[in-house]
Amino acid sequence: SFLFQDKQQIPPIYLTKWWFGCFLDRVPFPLALRLWDVYLFEGDCIFIAMAYNIMKMHQKTIRKLGMEQFMEYIQTEIARDFGYSDEETMASLNDCLRKLHSDKMAVPPPPDPNGLSEIPTKALGPVLHRSLVDIRFDIAELQSRASRCNSRAGKSPAVRRKNSPGGKRPNNQ
Repeated sequence: SFLFQDKQQIPPIYLTKWWFGCFLDRVPFPLALRLWDVYLFEGDCIFIAMAYNIMKMHQKTIRKLGMEQFMEYIQTEIARDFGYSDEETMASLNDCLRKLHSDKMAVPPPPDPNGLSEIPTKALGPVLHRSLVDIRFDIAELQSRASRCNSRAGKSPAVRRKNSPGGKRPNNQ
């Protein structure tokens, strides 16, 4: 986050991969297991605490990197070699978690009462203004038209059979 202080944002590119996988493939596996234990005990606040912890522990290296090197470092390098023992990392994580709790930043603030509602206001799922039977009929009609367009001379084989003398199939088929 140190690279992005001028923009006042943390890029979601790497945070998404950390949080969706709960750091599973972004830190060494034994450390990921310990993080999962803490997650089960502490809850969601561990995600922001560990992201903060990674930035804090690796800030000297991160400050020296350009954007592309930073992304490579955050996404792959620390997974191969975190640079700190699991015990050091967990002790630092504990400090970060306590700091976030004391600063009242471990959980997001409540939603703004004048802001957008977090509860859906529209019905979930598609709203059909026509009956399903009508929609299926239209789909069948479109498929039939496509079939006729793709056949020889723009006519379906069924039309040729119907128009042949006596309603019999032509011999060339």
